[in-house]
Amino acid sequence: MSQSSEKNPDFDAYQRELARTDEIIGLRAALAQESVRNAPSRQRVEELEAEILALRHSTTWRVGRLIMTPVRLLRRVLTKVK
Repeated sequence: MSQSSEKNPDFDAYQRELARTDEIIGLRAALAQESVRNAPSRQRVEELEAEILALRHSTTWRVGRLIMTPVRLLRRVLTKVK
């Protein structure tokens, strides 16, 4: 008689452990694939965030923000009044 045909609790536990290990390895591989697939997206997000930061530190942005400050404050006051 082979061990797999017997009702051996140790063998059954071993098979369950192997199945879980196989599932973990598969999930890790899937995670690695997604990480590689998403790497360009993350890089693009970082590029865009750097571009936004550069725009916000530009003289044009700061002057425009300074000029528009009274308008923003007035709009805020009028919104609260209504």
